[in-house]
Amino acid sequence: MKRAGFTAALLICLAGRPAHASGHALNAVGDAFAPFLVLGVVIALAIPSDIGAVIPAHDAGNPTFALGWSWQIPLPPMVDGHLYFSHHRLIGGFDYLPDGGDVNFRGRFGYRYWRGYLFGGLAGAVDHTGWSWSPEIGVKFLPWQGKIDEPGPCWHLLVRADVAPDLDAFRAVTAFFGWSFI
Repeated sequence: MKRAGFTAALLICLAGRPAHASGHALNAVGDAFAPFLVLGVVIALAIPSDIGAVIPAHDAGNPTFALGWSWQIPLPPMVDGHLYFSHHRLIGGFDYLPDGGDVNFRGRFGYRYWRGYLFGGLAGAVDHTGWSWSPEIGVKFLPWQGKIDEPGPCWHLLVRADVAPDLDAFRAVTAFFGWSFI
């Protein structure tokens, strides 16, 4: 047993790279945590950011459970080479309705403005039936860090409408509870 331990220690010592001073100690630490950062980003993109229900208008059916994935990009994202967090956002995402019958996925792309606790916006939504308008209003609360008027992770309540392209028919309301990073 002693011989196996000695042999393993000897192989470990001989197999390693020779040490040298590179002046990049932070790079070595960053390289060690890079897989965890990638895993964190993948998890953050894979888990839903919203959970709620779609409530159809006028006897069009029963409320349907919905999961939402939503992303925001500040406008402009960079000013003089530095990240800039304005109150204007491009938004995109999709909703998944597991019990939605014919409509299981719905995509969105649009604009959002936030100030303090409140935010609102307008997006175009697309599903298998075509496109519609999707105005939204929401409230942010319980920031994970900093103040509510500063960009940062927080919880939110969000209500969106589904309006026909000609603005002549109200189709549904979607109510979500969720979180956002910025």
